[in-house]
Amino acid sequence: MSPSVLVCSGGGYNAYWLLDKTFFFDQFGIENFSNIQEQFVHVTKADSNAKDMTRVLRVPGTLNQKRHYAKGP
Repeated sequence: MSPSVLVCSGGGYNAYWLLDKTFFFDQFGIENFSNIQEQFVHVTKADSNAKDMTRVLRVPGTLNQKRHYAKGP
């Protein structure tokens, strides 16, 4: 299935799939979603850092500000 949204982060692209239902991140949900995210990253051979729940959202309109993605000298 193709992603619902592709966002250019300034250092690559982030793909998002919109859910049909609201997902509430209570403690049980966070653990389950983290496992699903880790498996998805493995299966798709994506960036292994993408499985960290604190790093999976790039808000549309924002850019990656890491120094090694900066343009110029």
